[in-house]
Order: sequence, then C-alpha cells, then structure tokens
Amino acid sequence: MKNVFTLLLFIIVMVFAGCDSPMEPISEKNEKTGTISSTSLSKGSDGKKRNNDRHDDDNDCDDDHDGDDDHDGDDDHDDDDHNGDGDHDGDDDNNNGGGSTCDADGIVTLWAGKSTSVGTVTISEDANYLYVMYATTGLWKIKETHLDISTSQYTQRGAPGQYNFQSSNSNGVTSYIYTIPKTWTAGTKLYFLTHAVVGKYSGTTCGSTQTAYGGTVVIPHSGSWYATFCHSLDNTPPPPPTYLIHGVTFVDANSNGAQDPSETGLANVTVSLSNGAMATSDANGAYSFGGLLAGSYTVTVSGVTGYTQTTSSSATVTILSSDGSVNFGYAAIPPPPPTYTISGNVFLDINGNGLLDVGEIGIPGITVTLNATTSVLTDMNGNYSFTGLSPATYSLIAVVTGVYNPTNSNVATIGIVDANGSANFGFTDAIVPLKPSMLKIRN
Repeated sequence: MKNVFTLLLFIIVMVFAGCDSPMEPISEKNEKTGTISSTSLSKGSDGKKRNNDRHDDDNDCDDDHDGDDDHDGDDDHDDDDHNGDGDHDGDDDNNNGGGSTCDADGIVTLWAGKSTSVGTVTISEDANYLYVMYATTGLWKIKETHLDISTSQYTQRGAPGQYNFQSSNSNGVTSYIYTIPKTWTAGTKLYFLTHAVVGKYSGTTCGSTQTAYGGTVVIPHSGSWYATFCHSLDNTPPPPPTYLIHGVTFVDANSNGAQDPSETGLANVTVSLSNGAMATSDANGAYSFGGLLAGSYTVTVSGVTGYTQTTSSSATVTILSSDGSVNFGYAAIPPPPPTYTISGNVFLDINGNGLLDVGEIGIPGITVTLNATTSVLTDMNGNYSFTGLSPATYSLIAVVTGVYNPTNSNVATIGIVDANGSANFGFTDAIVPLKPSMLKIRN
C-alpha cells in the first residue's frame, strides 16, 4: 500500500506541475522585415519562459525578455484562449480586432500586460503638427516608447525596436510627447502602435517592467499581443495665417524721415488702412492692424495741426509670410517770429522846438514812407503806423511840400530788435494858413 500511495502522489504532483520541457523553441515573425527568428527558451523559476541570452538576475527593468528589441517583460502566453470560445482568433479580451472604429476624443487607455490600465495615450493636433502624448498614473513610469503610424490597419505588432519613432528614459518619466509634422491630408485615418515599456517604481527603484500599448487590445493567431487604435485628422482645413501691420507716428526732430533713438512718439494721429480699418496712435505713437491675410495694403495717416510731415503720408505694405511695418514722421512747425510796429505823429510844431508838446495838433494827409517802398497817409490826428515788421533797421521820411518847414528832420532811422519803434515829425511856418477843418486841437 505504501508503494501505491507514493505512486499516486507522484502522479498528482506531475499533473499540477505541468510538463513543460526545459528547452523549447519559439518563433516570432517580424512584420517590419518579414523574417522568422527562432530562439531557445528555458523555463524560469516563476514558470514563465525566458531567454537565457537576454535575461539577467540583477534588475528585471533592463531585460529584453522576448527578443523584440525592447526591454519590456512581455513574455506571456500570447496564444491563450482568454474568453473561453475555443479559439485564438484575436477577439479575446473583448477586443474588436484592432481599433477599426476611430477613437472620438483622441484619448485611449494605455494597457500594461494586456489588462492593467497604467495611463493614457492622447492624440491632438493643430494646423501643422500631430501630438502623441503618453502619460502614466500611480506608481507607473515610462522607460521607453516606440511609436508607429500607418494609414493601414495593423494585423501584427512587429518589433517595437523598429518603429518609426523611439525614445528612452532610463530613470522613468510620467509623460512623453512626440511632435510630428503633418504630412497627411485632412480627413486621413491614421492607425497607431503606441508601445511603451513601463515600470512600477518605489521611489527611484524600479521593480519589474511590462509591455504597454494604447488602444484596443489585440491577441493575434501568432506573435505577441498588442493594442492599436485610429484617429482621423481634422477634416477642416487649417485657417490661413494672419498677420499684423504696425508702426509708429513720431516727432522727427531732425527731419531725416527716420525715428532716431531720442525721438518720441506722436499720439492721436489717425491711421487708416485700405481695407477700411481705422486706428489712432497711442501715447507712444504706436498703432497696429491685426488679423490681416497675405496681400498688399495702403496705410495712410492724417495731417496734424502744428506739424509738417517728413515722410510720405501713405505707404504700401505687402505681406507675404510675416508682419509688415511702416512709420510716419512729423516735424513740429516752429512758431512764427514776433513782429513789431513803427508808429508816430506828424504835428504842427507851434513853438518850433521839434517836440510834440501838449496843445500841438496833428497834421492829416501827410505821406510817410518806410524804406522808400511802403507809404501811408497820416490820419485826422496826424498819426501813422507800419505793422508786421521783423527785427531790422528801417528808414522813414515824412514827405512834405513847400507848405511846411520841418522843425526837426523829416527823416528818421529806427532800429527794431525786440520792441516797437516810433518817430514824430514836427512842421511849422506854414505858407498857407491851415484851414480849421484840417486841424484838431490835441487835448
């Protein structure tokens, strides 16, 4: 009985332990090269097959377990019938065969080991670039990423080490972004293999790594599992670029047509654009027109009281692929120089002393000439004046006939610097007595 019991116990142990041979070959097709490679695998202490040539005992985070040019610890039973339907047809784990329906919002789950959610993969885009962002959650970090993009749906994953885009982060990161120039037309459906090697960390120490893919998990008839998804590029064409036309209206102190460092802006100048837009220069003289498409525009400025323009009042600006700029200069108009007056009186010098005394009356109708060019007649009181005179030296003459004799010279020289000038002319000894109607008593 003892021998029978021992034999039964041995049989039971063998059934539960399995019958894997220590060495058995595994073949994997490389979709990138189309080649078949055979690798001798030995059974590890945990019951999973591991490649003796690629496995070391110091840190699982650095092992290339399956010979696919990465270090992701993805040795697993890829041909298992996970959903119990009796086949190995790629629809296990409730997948639909590989992301045939494009993801609506561009965000998919990043799966590690086929079933553990460790983060997300997000697809976004602008007019010029496609952005693929890996992000992990919890204690998971990204050690490597491998990205492949195709316009055809994937049927196998190939070797991640041969994907189009790759990155390595030896210390582990929680996110990584690929920025990819758009070379596809709008509306193109793109398929993605977003492979990652993720590790679960405790502080800075990595435990073991796992293969991770973003999207819908696929388990093919042969080869390693993967996940994939698709994203349709925006059907709306990017808006055309827009530009600025800007510049400065300034006080051109030296009138050279260019704004020099010491020259300040001129505010409140009205600036108009040929498309109908209007602007007013600010306190610094700056103006701008935004949202302009490429093309030619005419910029025109208004006149400003007290200034004359040192540049043209309008300019044509052509925009090709960058902003345009034009400045407008104004020189302050200097105030007019001051003007002065020379005035005086032609009078009847009763006492003949050559001075205009109280009670002496003016003589009307006498011609007084300035610089032998400009003449005026004395008024009813004998007064005359010349106005609007600039600083200078002037000569005056009171022109009389033999009716009167001057008691002082009938010629005077007046120098004007910064004040008005005056000269009186006295006459006496009339040959013809003055008519009372010609004279007015001076009070």
